[in-house]
Amino acid sequence: MSPERQLLERHWLYLSTVSLQNRILSLALIIMSLSACGSGDDDAPEIPTMPAAREYNDYVLNDEFNGENYIVLAIESKGYLAAFKPQLTDGTSLMLEADLDNWPNILSDQSGSLYNFIGMGVSGPNTGKQLLHMNSQVGYWFSISAAFPTAIYPETVVNRSAPTFYSAEWNVDPKTVVSGALRDAISALNTPGFIRANDQRIIENSDFMAPDERVLVVQNSEVTKVYPYKILDRHEIVNDLLGDERIVVSYCPLTGTGTVWRSEVNGSPLEFGVSGLLSQSNLLLFDRATESLWSQIRKEAVYGELKDAIPTHFPHQEVLWGSIQDLPNLENVEVLSDNTGFDYDYDMFPYGDYRTDDNLIYFPIGYSDDRLPAKEIVLGVIVDEEAKVYRFSN
Repeated sequence: MSPERQLLERHWLYLSTVSLQNRILSLALIIMSLSACGSGDDDAPEIPTMPAAREYNDYVLNDEFNGENYIVLAIESKGYLAAFKPQLTDGTSLMLEADLDNWPNILSDQSGSLYNFIGMGVSGPNTGKQLLHMNSQVGYWFSISAAFPTAIYPETVVNRSAPTFYSAEWNVDPKTVVSGALRDAISALNTPGFIRANDQRIIENSDFMAPDERVLVVQNSEVTKVYPYKILDRHEIVNDLLGDERIVVSYCPLTGTGTVWRSEVNGSPLEFGVSGLLSQSNLLLFDRATESLWSQIRKEAVYGELKDAIPTHFPHQEVLWGSIQDLPNLENVEVLSDNTGFDYDYDMFPYGDYRTDDNLIYFPIGYSDDRLPAKEIVLGVIVDEEAKVYRFSN
């Protein structure tokens, strides 16, 4: 057994003796004594603190990074940050123009087609076709800067080398992999229920969800599905169907990152669960077919039989709940129900002040960068394992 696996099993053995709600705090004490899992700050160059302006504004930016051209859109009032390539998923090149005041349809092309905030054509010749998303990730600044060798913001590169390690078993540094809970101690939702957005319970209950709560949205030509993060805070993974397509929706409350994959590899369907392991404080999923581990933020299998496999991205976006009420045809909008069969108070965030305390990061990360507040939500556009970061201000 490798030293890394021995370390993880010692974590699991210890954590099995404490209650789930105390594991996060208990593990913090363990980590302080594990020199092998240090943050790596001793080897990192000192980064000067830069003023972090909090004046937000909407913007459209045509940009380029590592040879890739794309358009970035930011609408602060909707909680919306996104990046699209100027082409359809079938390879058709486009000339895109943005109209941020026309939510939820905010892009158009030279054919007169309109596209909504997820990039789906909703009128014109390209109705039903999908814009190509850039490989990108919305999440906390600290998680983006820790996960990728270079984080560019605003236009300057932090001069640091990529982490160097060797492991035939892992695609991430095993020294950054720790256990936050036992496998399946956080229960994925495998038979999720939904409630229509025009249901009387939502319309008449102003406490159903606050307008500024974040949600993740996917859609096809028939239905839009909404996954509130206040439910994913407790479950982290939803194995679901959108029409006849199998998808897995995941959210890591420790890094503020949500993503959606098609849940199959080489034509074989997969069901995912919460491994209880973290890398750079970020969720590692496992598939039940092979028990391989998958990095949520890096979007790849990093350990096990399927190591190196890259899941197919499924188009999605994150927005504020208040913006969902502006969507047309609310009878076709389904919201993940909090009637999950679990006795949780989904209105209570399970990690205390974690979201608002920039100094509170429970688990080791390989690198920290204080040019922005650690928990500020940003968009990282990722090309060649490097990230360029955008805020709700240009």
